[in-house]
Amino acid sequence: MSDKKLDRPNLYAVWHPNNDIRLSSSSGGAFTILAEAVIKRGGVVFGAAWNQDCDVVMTAVETVKQLSLLRESKYVAALADNVYEKVRLLLESGREVLFSGTPCQVAGLYSFLRGKNYNNLITVDFICHGTPDRRVWRKYLSYLEAKYQDKVCDINFRDKRWGVECNLLLKINLKQRKLEKIISQKENSYYCGFNRRITLRKCCLSCTFNGLPRQADFSLADFRGLGDRVAFSYERDKIKGFTAVMVNTSHALRLMKEIDMSTWIERPFEELYNNQSVLQGVKEEISDDYERFWQDFQTSSWEELAKKYCTPSFRYCLQILARRILRPSLFMRLGLIYKFIRGKRTTSLFPGGGAA
Repeated sequence: MSDKKLDRPNLYAVWHPNNDIRLSSSSGGAFTILAEAVIKRGGVVFGAAWNQDCDVVMTAVETVKQLSLLRESKYVAALADNVYEKVRLLLESGREVLFSGTPCQVAGLYSFLRGKNYNNLITVDFICHGTPDRRVWRKYLSYLEAKYQDKVCDINFRDKRWGVECNLLLKINLKQRKLEKIISQKENSYYCGFNRRITLRKCCLSCTFNGLPRQADFSLADFRGLGDRVAFSYERDKIKGFTAVMVNTSHALRLMKEIDMSTWIERPFEELYNNQSVLQGVKEEISDDYERFWQDFQTSSWEELAKKYCTPSFRYCLQILARRILRPSLFMRLGLIYKFIRGKRTTSLFPGGGAA
């Protein structure tokens, strides 16, 4: 297991210096920065990738070029197979390993390693809001292929062509016709089901791995709240995306000395904490439709399920429209004004607040 947990995580706003990589990442591309450092030292990186059958599987890569397989968020539970055994064998052979996964997957790896401390292991998790059951994805995928009369061969759940504030666009490629289809947020019933938490695995509804302290050396997230407490010099670049990187262990601090920190800006921890309820230990409400959705799942088509359970609310569609019309910075500032009017007060996890 990694070294001592820090009493207070250090927080950074991070972006990849290569603009193409940044734009092809869900947020700012910080995962690629960490992974590139490991690969350049001869290490192996594990993360979630699509296979030829459009399933998400835990995959090992050893070249910088292959890292493109592991980028982008994937709203599907990943098949792990014997990945933990592969990681252990590599560690025992002396290879450096970066393992990236959900908090529960990282906790599972540490449990599999039985507490043995490997200095050549780096772990990365992310702030997770739950993972949709693979059965839901397979049914939705079948619906898409029937609708377009073609096989889906590529998926991006968060296309950034309209900027990071609108990057919940689902992009799919059709194999035979070689066409690209964009499914907007208001039409994306799959994401709507995820957002309502009715398509999640049952274990995700009572997760004990996702709060503080974190499971991994590094934790990544979309940087909600960036600039809330202290002015941010790169405000105009928010449309491209920034990754919130939590540095959780002394092991992670040592690794940072081997990374180019020119695109790492230290931020107050409360900026992220106040905008991520899971970090605060807040248990999100389970929709009354959760059990009903799963009762209907076996006997209903996706069209029937979507119409009954996964239709975006008018308020949500209005918010998406506002995000598209307004510049990201203006949208965020209006959100802060709204919070102030509602009397929402920021809270601090640590006595005295202050910057991380």
